[in-house]
Amino acid sequence: ILFDGLLGVIAGLVVVLIHVSYTKLFKK
Repeated sequence: ILFDGLLGVIAGLVVVLIHVSYTKLFKK
């Protein structure tokens, strides 16, 4: 359960980073 929760947190961070990077590239 702890490992599954950790994967969820990591996945969330990755999604946020990709979204931010995509937004910055799109704005440029």
